Amino acid sequence: MVAAYIPTNHVYFGNIVIAKRENVTYTGLTVEEGLKAILTAGTALPGRIEKLG
Repeated sequence: MVAAYIPTNHVYFGNIVIAKRENVTYTGLTVEEGLKAILTAGTALPGRIEKLG
């Protein structure tokens, strides 16, 4: 099992989700890229995200 924090706004609120490891998709995004994606509502995501592993 893994825990993932899913932010719901730009401050610090969010949810923690517990999921089976095989149901998690690892994207390879850096922390900076992930924060940019969250703060821009996804508009700063790369054109394509490759699944790792």
